[in-house]
Amino acid sequence: MGKKNFLLLLVLTILVGSIFLVNYIVVKQTEQASRQIVAGQNSDQVNVQQNTNQTVDTVEGVTSEDYGNVSYDTLFDNSVLHQFKIVMTQEEWDGMSEDMLDIKPVDGNMRTGKYRKADLYYTDANGEVKVGEVGIRTKGNMSRTLPEDENGINRFHFKVKFDETFDMEEGSIIYGNRKDRKFADLSELNFKVNDGADPTNIREVFSYDLLNDFEVTAPKASMATLTFVINGVEHDFGVVRYIESVDKDFLTQRYGKGMNDGNLYKCLWQNYGPATLMPIQQKEAIGIKDWSMNYRPTYDLKTNKDNPDNQRLIDFIYNLNKLEGDELKAYLEDNFCVNRFIKAQALDVLLGEIDGYWSMGNNYYLYFNEDGIIEWIPFDHEHVLAAGWDGDPYWSYEGIATADIYTWNNLNSKMYDPDTTHPLIDKILAIDEYKKIYEEDLRTLINPANNYFSYTRFMELYHELYGLYGSCVDNEMQQGNIWELSNEEWYFNMKIDSVTKQLN
Repeated sequence: MGKKNFLLLLVLTILVGSIFLVNYIVVKQTEQASRQIVAGQNSDQVNVQQNTNQTVDTVEGVTSEDYGNVSYDTLFDNSVLHQFKIVMTQEEWDGMSEDMLDIKPVDGNMRTGKYRKADLYYTDANGEVKVGEVGIRTKGNMSRTLPEDENGINRFHFKVKFDETFDMEEGSIIYGNRKDRKFADLSELNFKVNDGADPTNIREVFSYDLLNDFEVTAPKASMATLTFVINGVEHDFGVVRYIESVDKDFLTQRYGKGMNDGNLYKCLWQNYGPATLMPIQQKEAIGIKDWSMNYRPTYDLKTNKDNPDNQRLIDFIYNLNKLEGDELKAYLEDNFCVNRFIKAQALDVLLGEIDGYWSMGNNYYLYFNEDGIIEWIPFDHEHVLAAGWDGDPYWSYEGIATADIYTWNNLNSKMYDPDTTHPLIDKILAIDEYKKIYEEDLRTLINPANNYFSYTRFMELYHELYGLYGSCVDNEMQQGNIWELSNEEWYFNMKIDSVTKQLN
């Protein structure tokens, strides 16, 4: 073979070999990529099904399936040790205080609705799970506290929003997934610290537990330890309580998906006076809250904001004030869940709830079901069992314990306007049949055999929660770090004795 032919053959051999080598590499890379895709899919399936003994990291747009065994019932199980850790950058942490100070010229109470970014970790006996990029803001009507001021870090009430979209583009897939994200079937959760008003730490949790057990439509609550991690530094916030929000998820839990689209109103003592359900004097008393303008209606629509229609609420207030006796009874039977409302008022009297409807025209929701029935939902039971605010100078702890069960104490008439009434409870108790139902509810609640409103039940919960959290109550801020009994036994005995005598 000539030299020229040999070189040509060598070049052809190298060329053919190169082609085979390239094809081999491409095939192998393709197979490897396919295996990675399948492995990733299998990994995703494992993550959805895995037990929470392993940490579950989240990505934007995850659904409730990613949180393993953290269910709604587990989250509010008072026999379980719950732990929360919230991780924030320094910028986002500082931003919470900045947001409050920014709105102070408009609202002296610094009530802002702006959320800041954080990662939330939840731990119970099943392990730890993570919910990435949640929204967090301070909360409270008259009790907002700066997370940090010139004296350092403070404990404060706050809300966590699991479906906060921040600056995501509306209409995008990631936006839609985030709007649908839930943790334990919840879109948000409220956290409250003990400001020192409740030595036992458990009175509000006890109240919600009792309300739910007596079949009042009310939020659920439990307790947890709380840690904030700010710029990598851990801060022990001690023990807090957390409470279910009254929102569409709440309605879904109680009524199902087919009955959760009605109008929900948050009813508070706000810019247009108390939510007494007396005739509306200013149309602005019914509306949708606007944080930026500090517009705070007494009856604040929380659902169906895109197409608000307040006519059913207007009609309810009108008929409540116009009708009397049998006509009112017939209207209420057709339009209002009377029995659950009466249960709620009986418990308010026993618990000594002085910041609720009967006393202050405050702290409840009205839900207008699609089937035409109006539901009563109480919330915020901080000042109960002769702790916290005592109504001074118009009331006292002893006055709360011995108050008339038929008139309670109309603090609005003494503090605000002497002509103030609370027509829903006033008129219902004027109807003999309803009055008897109310009396029977009180008898049922104070009967020791039923273990509803009793010091024994209170102490059972106290010991259960103290066993879980008693050693955790101290906190870095040394704020509200108490867990001790005070006047609870006296209050239960005094209240039950007073109610028993009045019923007899």
